[in-house]
Amino acid sequence: YLGSIMSAGVVAFWLILGVLILTISGFTAISSLFAYPLVILGIGIFILLMGLGMLGLFTVSLPQSVYLLNPKQETATGSSMFGILTAVLATPCTAPFMGTAAAWAAATKNPAMVLGVFGAIGLGMAVPYFVLAANPKLVRKMPSAGPASDLVKQVMGGLMMAVAVFFLGNALLGLWP
Repeated sequence: YLGSIMSAGVVAFWLILGVLILTISGFTAISSLFAYPLVILGIGIFILLMGLGMLGLFTVSLPQSVYLLNPKQETATGSSMFGILTAVLATPCTAPFMGTAAAWAAATKNPAMVLGVFGAIGLGMAVPYFVLAANPKLVRKMPSAGPASDLVKQVMGGLMMAVAVFFLGNALLGLWP
């Protein structure tokens, strides 16, 4: 029961994010942003920084106040707050990939589509927690952090570096006289 509520908290966070995206004005077409080399440069720098972070060159810590939040998870309210907190803490890990979804959603301005996309993102993040809450014995079978997860993170960082080079190269071509 509480696992379902925790999962609903994760989905609620992403739906709230979708509602916030719907309130952003000024987007008519996402492709129009790519006409500006400075926008492409900014995206390239952002992806470069994310890739460098995934390669372990630096880490970004959340404010200590976020870590002080420790809702009582034995209640429905605590479980839903724990789900929201879980989604908030996972957001920096998903930022490079969800940024694209957010920009696309902002450009469509179709409320059903935006809420559908962000609801699906939330559902995708919540399902593993729901399954683990329904089958607690599966937790023991989950891989622990270690060299394999570090390798996956480094490979993903390398791929992000390649994407950053692509964006930065296109930006420089657009800025070159």
